[in-house]
Amino acid sequence: MVGFRNIISHDYGEIDYDIVYDILHQRLKDIGEFIEIINKKIRRERKSKSSDRLSSK
Repeated sequence: MVGFRNIISHDYGEIDYDIVYDILHQRLKDIGEFIEIINKKIRRERKSKSSDRLSSK
């Protein structure tokens, strides 16, 4: 995906619209999975900090 971003943002060569289509229709689930992993980590961290604050009172 980084290479794809470079092509789009820096205009390195011509855009292969078949590749763009493939990424939009097949590979975006990777981003969704990454977001879910990050959200789970954030929820765990918040829960941990919340319980730490309660136990220190």
